[in-house]
Amino acid sequence: MCDVRLEWLAAEVMDELPSAEARTAVQALLADAAGHPDRWPAPGGEEIAHAFGTWCWISYVAYADGLEVRDIGWAQQS
Repeated sequence: MCDVRLEWLAAEVMDELPSAEARTAVQALLADAAGHPDRWPAPGGEEIAHAFGTWCWISYVAYADGLEVRDIGWAQQS
């Protein structure tokens, strides 16, 4: 199991998501990214990777012990 840390901006976005459904979708995307180290960028925090869900995305960097999420995005549903 790896550690997943939210950088301050990502933590703020997570707190401001419009619904519990949105938070659940982002959490599922975080779990999916954490569960596939073969998709991670090189450890060290210099290369940013992105993962996309139906309505959300994350930008993250990798370290030896896990991921640091730099940004979270949510598309407004119309």
